[in-house]
Amino acid sequence: MALTLGMAMTSLALVGAAPSSAATASVQKLAAFPPAPRGIFVVQCGFSHAASDDPIVHPGMTGMSHLHHFFGNTSTNANTTASSLLGSTTRCREQRDKSAYWVPAVMVHGQPVAPVGSSVYYRGVRKKSVRALPNGFKLVTPRGNATTFWTCKLNGVNIKRSAGAADVPTCTGNERLSAHVRFQSCWNGQLDSADHISHAVYPGRGGKCPATHRIRIPELQLNVIYPRWIRGGAGLTLASGNAASMHGDVFTAWTGGRQQVLVKKCLNRHRRCGAAQFV
Repeated sequence: MALTLGMAMTSLALVGAAPSSAATASVQKLAAFPPAPRGIFVVQCGFSHAASDDPIVHPGMTGMSHLHHFFGNTSTNANTTASSLLGSTTRCREQRDKSAYWVPAVMVHGQPVAPVGSSVYYRGVRKKSVRALPNGFKLVTPRGNATTFWTCKLNGVNIKRSAGAADVPTCTGNERLSAHVRFQSCWNGQLDSADHISHAVYPGRGGKCPATHRIRIPELQLNVIYPRWIRGGAGLTLASGNAASMHGDVFTAWTGGRQQVLVKKCLNRHRRCGAAQFV
């Protein structure tokens, strides 16, 4: 009986005792939660072709644009429509992504340099849901530091990164130059606008969308990788001008509801899914 009472008293004492330093440390670790995960999937798209066309800015006007490098859809030209994209083939590994993605051509001594390929990152928003992009959605990014940065990659890792759109690093050794163009992700619901830019804007302070553009859409980032012999540096030029003129265009076309599935499974469940073709 005495033993039982003693054990009970000991238990009560332990319950009432101040937490140990080890317990306090555990509580502190639990209190410091990491940031909520951000969903993501990636569409890897090969280089398709070069043309002085722009079906968003100069529709129906063949040869009126500066030279562009096109990724994904193999049919993109000045007369491209959502229907023509959906009926064509793609160089994206996710074969149900028939979208067209493009950027101005990198030039060396007045001659265009074909890129190696591209990756298109679709990112969600922490603790929130986003709406999949409709087919026929067109968007051009504004030019500047909020949109573009450059890196030198080694084995897929960013070794050097520019401070802005004009500050191109010089790659050395086996590093590869890469351009990164980030698209707007707050939308007003229109497929296009007069300037092809202002129907979507970047989030403001705290990651919030303005009242005029309430709809959250996936944040696209188009990463373009160039051949190893392109070293970058201050003298890099594009068909559109200097390095600061880099920008990106997207004309969406997905088949079979595939983008909606990826948005639901990856972005809105806040999962880092990786390559879209394996989801």
